[in-house]
Amino acid sequence: MLACFHSARQVSPIMSILALSHPTKRSPIFLYALHLIELTGRASNLLAATSTCTTPTNRHTTSAAAAHPFLSFSDVTPPGISVHPLAAASPYATMHEDVCRIAEEKHAALILLPFHKHITVDGDLEPDANPGHRLLNINVLAHAPCSVAILVDRGLPAAASRQSHRVALLFFGGPHDREALSFAWRMADHPLTSLTLLRFLPIADPRVLTVLTDAVGSMAGVEEEERTADEECLSEFRRKYAGNERVVYAERAVANGADMVAALRGIESVFDLYVVGKCQGGATSVLTAGMTEWTECPELGPIGDLLASSDVAATVSVLVLQQYVGGPSGQAAGLPESPAWGPTRKGNFEIGWGGR
Repeated sequence: MLACFHSARQVSPIMSILALSHPTKRSPIFLYALHLIELTGRASNLLAATSTCTTPTNRHTTSAAAAHPFLSFSDVTPPGISVHPLAAASPYATMHEDVCRIAEEKHAALILLPFHKHITVDGDLEPDANPGHRLLNINVLAHAPCSVAILVDRGLPAAASRQSHRVALLFFGGPHDREALSFAWRMADHPLTSLTLLRFLPIADPRVLTVLTDAVGSMAGVEEEERTADEECLSEFRRKYAGNERVVYAERAVANGADMVAALRGIESVFDLYVVGKCQGGATSVLTAGMTEWTECPELGPIGDLLASSDVAATVSVLVLQQYVGGPSGQAAGLPESPAWGPTRKGNFEIGWGGR
């Protein structure tokens, strides 16, 4: 796993996600904590281990201080997590190239990025001063050699705290949502975490079915494969956690986007974290019809953007996942083929986040 951060304030929420992910000896997390530093002028790009990092901008102390919480977290956590601090200095216009190259060299299965907005003392989300942060996220999503997650932090409890966590996985269907399910799967095993998998289904209304049929068109065969993969993964999830009081599976039938928004507003105060895929196609197209017209951050997908807005989930953190789908031929150059989804395949990081 490659976790990127621009400043020290972004370290704590990343550590919280790590703690929620329940690292163990049998399911370890190998973390590369990458401090991203903007490089200006004509200096060459630089990548170094934090412990020996000296940059043209004289930020060695800042980088070491920001990475230190990762090292402390690893020291006090039971075996199962290994932290390797790194620092990279480059212009934001090309920084995504360094991130993607490091992810490929380290065989990362997931790149974790902070959202380009941060929480204020009033609880609102305010854009970072540097517009390059959002540009980086967009470029990494477009070029990453592995799956990508963007964390919208609204005050996740500290990793060292022993309080319980309430996580909701919002499932609409498709590869990105299955990637979100694979992430939440780890969280479900955490003894202090309660997980609710809320599956949204379009109401079997003739008007809805007509829209869905039109949207699918010649992709009917592909959509059928996706639905089959969804059912296999959900069935395995339900079998594993049957009888577990900390894990709940529920379905909600909605007719349109307005119904879905109303449903989300009704559960806002229940959860600390939403996990959702960057939904695309199929039933999601029906439920999000018209939402793209007023989407502020399309890089989060329609559902992620909705949850990141203050209109629906003003107090809940959001984790949006995009599954790796490869290059023009289906795979990125130089990377092994990703196994297909199936009953025994939870996601692109089935065993641990050490690599692909």
